[in-house]
Amino acid sequence: MDDVRIVISGTHAQAAAARLTPLLNEGHEAGLVTQIAASDVPETARKVIDPLALAAVILAVPGAVLAVGDIADRIRKRRKAEALIEQSKQLTIQYNVQIMIVSPGGETLTLEQLTPDRLLEVGEPGRR
Repeated sequence: MDDVRIVISGTHAQAAAARLTPLLNEGHEAGLVTQIAASDVPETARKVIDPLALAAVILAVPGAVLAVGDIADRIRKRRKAEALIEQSKQLTIQYNVQIMIVSPGGETLTLEQLTPDRLLEVGEPGRR
């Protein structure tokens, strides 16, 4: 399963990433979510980065973090998606950053505007 990219851009992108990463890693082994260099990202993801932003952080999130196995798993992951979206809204205001999701297929979405179900769909592109 391909990675989902989370692109955080703005002057306090690193601080926002530091707050978002533990939530993404929750329930998984430490270090599952990693930061990657913009040069290691496909062109579709690089287009999301604001060229005027002083800093950008890109997190690689394995699709398995969002993929759903069964109904109980979906309930747990939906709660996690709700928390991720809520935290994204708070970080956007608190750190003056923009947080975007780039799906494995190259679709670009603003994280705080997604519903939990839509966020889970991004992690499972074959299950719409």
